[in-house]
Amino acid sequence: MDSAYMIWSGLLGDYKTASAHTKAQLKQKLNSLICTSIHKVDNHLDSLIDIRNKMKSQNIKISDEDFKEIIISSVPLILSGQITAVVESHKQSNKTLTVEKLIETTRAINQGILDHHKRNER
Repeated sequence: MDSAYMIWSGLLGDYKTASAHTKAQLKQKLNSLICTSIHKVDNHLDSLIDIRNKMKSQNIKISDEDFKEIIISSVPLILSGQITAVVESHKQSNKTLTVEKLIETTRAINQGILDHHKRNER
């Protein structure tokens, strides 16, 4: 009975652990996603979150700092100045900027830009 349990546990462990190929693919995909359109930022952020969640489920680690850098470097350039200002503001005030707060802030900044463009189109 003990050996059957050990074999089953081992199989489950193998199944839950990502292969080297899967790890490489997920990391490459996360690092290569770039969003160039302000109209697609929400979908882009959702994709980044989905990939990170897949990585977590397969025990592939990525630090919050690395993930925040990926977010900042992958959004349209029009957002980068304002996002960088938010990041620097948190650093200066010794406050921690969580991944969730960065994503929320990025969405809000993008929405403000979209709203500004809509007003100017009228």
